Amino acid sequence: PPLPKPQQQHYQHHHHHHQQQQPPLNPSQQRIHQMLSNYTTNLKSNNYPSRLHSKLHMYQTKPRTSKENNTITPAAELRHYYAIRPKLRKYTLGVELDRMEYTLTLENGSCTCD
Repeated sequence: PPLPKPQQQHYQHHHHHHQQQQPPLNPSQQRIHQMLSNYTTNLKSNNYPSRLHSKLHMYQTKPRTSKENNTITPAAELRHYYAIRPKLRKYTLGVELDRMEYTLTLENGSCTCD
């Protein structure tokens, strides 16, 4: 017998997935799912680190004008932010970084975890 209507739609929506029992995603879930898929695909691509580095470099070196009409770069602004908050360095290194495992890849390609 043919499937009842709702389930047919449900099947069409998920024909490329293996879990047929999940209801269709709402637009917000679809958007998040798409963003996460793009993100994980990007992470797997070989040129992701160099693309990320160049984007960060562009951002860090892009000057902007402050309220006092000084030209500042985001990198200088960040250094200033930490300079006037001496406890923040200790907090970041001692508390925040321990929340995850990190591996730092140095420019010469070697990795360090400490």
